[in-house]
Amino acid sequence: MHRYQVQARVNGTWVKTVIFADNDLHARLIAQYQFGHSNVPFAPTKIG
Repeated sequence: MHRYQVQARVNGTWVKTVIFADNDLHARLIAQYQFGHSNVPFAPTKIG
């Protein structure tokens, strides 16, 4: 598992969160599932 930083819009405010996933596609899909498809417009960034 790898750590990915994701920017998401929550109630009109941009937040950064960390998601653990196997690859960047899975990290993006997890974020889109949690925050909504249109609220995650940027690709995740691998950290660590």
